[in-house]
Amino acid sequence: MRNGPLVAVQLGHEADYLGMEDRRPAAFPNRRMLIDTGAAFTLIDQTIALELGFLPHRFQEVIGVDQQPTERPVFRLTIGLTMVDELGRGRFFRFAEDIVGMPPVVRDEGYVGLLGRDFLRHFDLMYDGPNGRFQLVRDQDKIRRR
Repeated sequence: MRNGPLVAVQLGHEADYLGMEDRRPAAFPNRRMLIDTGAAFTLIDQTIALELGFLPHRFQEVIGVDQQPTERPVFRLTIGLTMVDELGRGRFFRFAEDIVGMPPVVRDEGYVGLLGRDFLRHFDLMYDGPNGRFQLVRDQDKIRRR
């Protein structure tokens, strides 16, 4: 776990393309995103959002690690992930979120974005640092299946 806790996600859903069906891709890509409890919101490489046919619906001021405020595009898109229950059964869940576009990644870090606290509010996160393992636990009362 060189980069930290990575989660396999699906980016996009048919419902994201209401009124812009001509932009919907033939398949929704599966990528990895890094869990970042220090990030207030979820971020994605903006070129991926644009390639998926999304246009920003607003802009938001973001202060990055350089402590300089920058206006960043915000895209509304769905993130889907499979969660496995205690019996080993997988269930797919989707979450429609406002996701902030970040500048294109210069080198491949193995992930395309950060899952911030706005996304993580739907889960309990258990992290076993010495063993480099983590677990996201879904709280039935916190999210609705879509």
